[in-house]
Amino acid sequence: MKKLYKFVPKNCVKATPYTIANVLGYDLEVNIDGIIFTGKDDNSYTGINCSNRNYTEEELISFQKILVKCYTYPFGGLEISFGLNIFTNDKTEKTIRTLLDKYKIEPLLGSLDSEGHIELKISNVKYFATQSFIEFILELQTLTHLLDEKKR
Repeated sequence: MKKLYKFVPKNCVKATPYTIANVLGYDLEVNIDGIIFTGKDDNSYTGINCSNRNYTEEELISFQKILVKCYTYPFGGLEISFGLNIFTNDKTEKTIRTLLDKYKIEPLLGSLDSEGHIELKISNVKYFATQSFIEFILELQTLTHLLDEKKR
Protein backbone atom coordinates (compact mmCIF):
# COMPACT_ATOMS: atom_id res chain seq x y z
CA MET A 1 0.00 0.00 0.00
CA LYS A 2 2.97 2.28 0.53
CA LYS A 3 3.58 2.08 -3.21
CA LEU A 4 -0.04 3.01 -3.89
CA TYR A 5 0.31 6.11 -1.71
CA LYS A 6 3.29 7.20 -3.82
CA PHE A 7 1.06 7.52 -6.86
CA VAL A 8 -2.37 8.32 -5.46
CA PRO A 9 -2.80 11.13 -2.93
CA LYS A 10 -3.57 9.74 0.53
CA ASN A 11 -6.89 11.58 0.61
CA CYS A 12 -7.95 9.48 -2.42
CA VAL A 13 -7.46 6.19 -0.56
CA LYS A 14 -9.78 5.06 2.21
CA ALA A 15 -8.16 2.10 3.99
CA THR A 16 -10.11 0.15 6.61
CA PRO A 17 -7.88 -2.25 8.59
CA TYR A 18 -8.80 -5.86 9.29
CA THR A 19 -6.93 -8.84 10.75
CA ILE A 20 -7.17 -12.47 9.61
CA ALA A 21 -5.00 -15.10 11.30
CA ASN A 22 -2.86 -12.37 12.89
CA VAL A 23 -2.14 -10.81 9.47
CA LEU A 24 -3.05 -7.14 9.09
CA GLY A 25 -4.76 -6.18 5.86
CA TYR A 26 -6.87 -3.34 4.52
CA ASP A 27 -10.12 -3.04 2.64
CA LEU A 28 -9.52 -0.29 0.11
CA GLU A 29 -11.68 2.29 -1.56
CA VAL A 30 -9.64 4.23 -4.10
CA ASN A 31 -10.86 7.35 -5.88
CA ILE A 32 -8.98 7.72 -9.17
CA ASP A 33 -10.11 10.71 -11.22
CA GLY A 34 -13.54 10.58 -9.57
CA ILE A 35 -14.05 6.88 -10.24
CA ILE A 36 -14.30 4.61 -7.20
CA PHE A 37 -12.43 1.29 -7.20
CA THR A 38 -12.48 -1.17 -4.34
CA GLY A 39 -9.83 -3.64 -3.31
CA LYS A 40 -7.64 -5.31 -0.72
CA ASP A 41 -4.10 -4.85 0.56
CA ASP A 42 -2.16 -7.30 2.72
CA ASN A 43 1.37 -5.87 2.34
CA SER A 44 2.34 -8.53 -0.22
CA TYR A 45 -0.49 -7.87 -2.65
CA THR A 46 -2.57 -4.85 -3.50
CA GLY A 47 -5.62 -5.30 -5.68
CA ILE A 48 -8.06 -2.66 -6.85
CA ASN A 49 -10.99 -3.25 -9.14
CA CYS A 50 -14.38 -2.07 -10.27
CA SER A 51 -16.87 -4.06 -8.24
CA ASN A 52 -19.45 -4.60 -10.98
CA ARG A 53 -16.94 -6.14 -13.45
CA ASN A 54 -18.22 -4.04 -16.35
CA TYR A 55 -15.74 -1.31 -17.19
CA THR A 56 -16.48 1.98 -18.91
CA GLU A 57 -13.88 3.67 -21.08
CA GLU A 58 -13.45 6.34 -18.40
CA GLU A 59 -12.80 3.71 -15.72
CA LEU A 60 -10.26 1.96 -17.91
CA ILE A 61 -8.42 5.20 -18.69
CA SER A 62 -8.29 6.11 -14.99
CA PHE A 63 -7.15 2.63 -14.05
CA GLN A 64 -4.53 2.66 -16.80
CA LYS A 65 -3.09 5.97 -15.57
CA ILE A 66 -2.46 4.63 -12.09
CA LEU A 67 -1.10 1.30 -13.35
CA VAL A 68 1.43 3.00 -15.60
CA LYS A 69 2.51 5.30 -12.75
CA CYS A 70 2.91 2.34 -10.38
CA TYR A 71 5.10 0.36 -12.75
CA THR A 72 8.75 0.84 -11.88
CA TYR A 73 11.39 -0.25 -14.37
CA PRO A 74 13.40 -2.49 -14.12
CA PHE A 75 11.73 -4.05 -11.09
CA GLY A 76 8.19 -4.13 -12.38
CA GLY A 77 6.47 -6.38 -9.92
CA LEU A 78 3.07 -5.16 -11.03
CA GLU A 79 0.37 -7.52 -12.12
CA ILE A 80 -3.13 -6.39 -12.87
CA SER A 81 -6.16 -8.61 -12.78
CA PHE A 82 -9.39 -7.72 -14.45
CA GLY A 83 -12.35 -9.65 -13.17
CA LEU A 84 -14.81 -9.50 -16.04
CA ASN A 85 -18.51 -10.18 -16.14
CA ILE A 86 -17.81 -13.02 -18.55
CA PHE A 87 -18.52 -16.67 -17.92
CA THR A 88 -16.24 -19.50 -18.98
CA ASN A 89 -17.55 -21.56 -21.86
CA ASP A 90 -16.24 -22.68 -25.26
CA LYS A 91 -17.64 -19.70 -27.20
CA THR A 92 -16.37 -17.02 -24.83
CA GLU A 93 -12.94 -18.66 -24.54
CA LYS A 94 -12.64 -18.78 -28.34
CA THR A 95 -13.73 -15.13 -28.57
CA ILE A 96 -11.21 -14.12 -25.92
CA ARG A 97 -8.38 -16.02 -27.62
CA THR A 98 -9.22 -14.39 -30.97
CA LEU A 99 -9.16 -10.91 -29.41
CA LEU A 100 -5.94 -11.64 -27.52
CA ASP A 101 -4.32 -12.57 -30.83
CA LYS A 102 -5.79 -9.53 -32.57
CA TYR A 103 -4.45 -7.12 -29.93
CA LYS A 104 -1.26 -9.15 -29.31
CA ILE A 105 -1.88 -9.38 -25.55
CA GLU A 106 -0.57 -12.34 -23.57
CA PRO A 107 -2.38 -12.60 -20.23
CA LEU A 108 -2.97 -15.59 -18.05
CA LEU A 109 -6.60 -16.68 -18.04
CA GLY A 110 -8.23 -18.16 -14.99
CA SER A 111 -11.57 -18.59 -13.32
CA LEU A 112 -12.37 -15.73 -10.97
CA ASP A 113 -15.04 -17.26 -8.79
CA SER A 114 -17.23 -20.28 -8.21
CA GLU A 115 -19.74 -18.94 -10.74
CA GLY A 116 -17.12 -19.22 -13.50
CA HIS A 117 -16.39 -15.55 -14.19
CA ILE A 118 -13.15 -15.06 -16.12
CA GLU A 119 -10.18 -13.16 -14.79
CA LEU A 120 -7.44 -11.74 -17.02
CA LYS A 121 -4.05 -11.36 -15.36
CA ILE A 122 -1.62 -9.10 -17.20
CA SER A 123 1.86 -8.61 -15.84
CA ASN A 124 3.65 -6.75 -18.63
CA VAL A 125 3.23 -2.96 -18.77
CA LYS A 126 3.57 -3.01 -22.58
CA TYR A 127 0.13 -4.62 -22.76
CA PHE A 128 -1.83 -2.31 -20.49
CA ALA A 129 -0.07 0.99 -21.26
CA THR A 130 -1.52 1.42 -24.74
CA GLN A 131 -4.83 2.67 -26.10
CA SER A 132 -5.29 -0.74 -27.71
CA PHE A 133 -5.60 -2.26 -24.22
CA ILE A 134 -8.67 -0.12 -23.54
CA GLU A 135 -10.07 -0.98 -26.97
CA PHE A 136 -9.42 -4.67 -26.23
CA ILE A 137 -11.35 -4.64 -22.92
CA LEU A 138 -14.26 -2.67 -24.41
CA GLU A 139 -14.48 -4.95 -27.46
CA LEU A 140 -14.17 -8.04 -25.27
CA GLN A 141 -17.03 -6.88 -23.05
CA THR A 142 -19.21 -6.09 -26.07
CA LEU A 143 -18.60 -9.38 -27.85
CA THR A 144 -19.02 -11.54 -24.77
CA HIS A 145 -22.17 -9.63 -23.81
CA LEU A 146 -23.56 -10.40 -27.28
CA LEU A 147 -22.62 -14.08 -26.86
CA ASP A 148 -24.38 -14.09 -23.49
CA GLU A 149 -27.48 -12.50 -25.01
CA LYS A 150 -27.60 -15.20 -27.72
CA LYS A 151 -27.73 -17.92 -25.04
CA ARG A 152 -30.95 -16.55 -23.59
